[in-house]
Amino acid sequence: MRNQSQLVLGVILVGLGVLFLFSTLFDIGIGAFCWPMLLILIGVWWIVRPQLVSSDRAVTMHLFGDVDREGVWPVRNEEFWTIFGDIDLDMTRADLPPGETRLHFYSVFGDFEMRVPAGVGVAVSASGIATDVTLGDRKRSSFLGDIQLKSLGYEQAERRIKLNCLTVFGDIEVKQPWYRAEDAHER
Repeated sequence: MRNQSQLVLGVILVGLGVLFLFSTLFDIGIGAFCWPMLLILIGVWWIVRPQLVSSDRAVTMHLFGDVDREGVWPVRNEEFWTIFGDIDLDMTRADLPPGETRLHFYSVFGDFEMRVPAGVGVAVSASGIATDVTLGDRKRSSFLGDIQLKSLGYEQAERRIKLNCLTVFGDIEVKQPWYRAEDAHER
């Protein structure tokens, strides 16, 4: 597996397949059991997840609704979790620290849009059932696959953003004012 997101997606799909197979083979009505159990597990995860991450990473969780950040704000390592919602981060005036900042985006139905200033290196790794990734003017689509894109000179940039995304159905778009396709390459 290339990354943790792809592994998680694979485990979820295998688990669902096994569950539905047992339901059919043994004539068990899984709906009456599985939906309440799923809601309980999501609730427990929502409560426990922020305590499981290290102190250098923030966790933002929105069940329904969007996360919008613009203007001057401190950027740091962060996870964003949504069920139904979009994440919109405008980093053009944000306080982006030197070095690599890691952002993680997890969503069932949602889009992630990020605007970064010129000179910031960006690497995007995305997995999902149906996912589109746009970095500048380059767009890649995937069905049950993995997408890797990064800007030219990512490793040498003073400020870098590594974006890891796991979304069931969603779009990831990174906008940079200077970005051209010939300035980027795909791994």
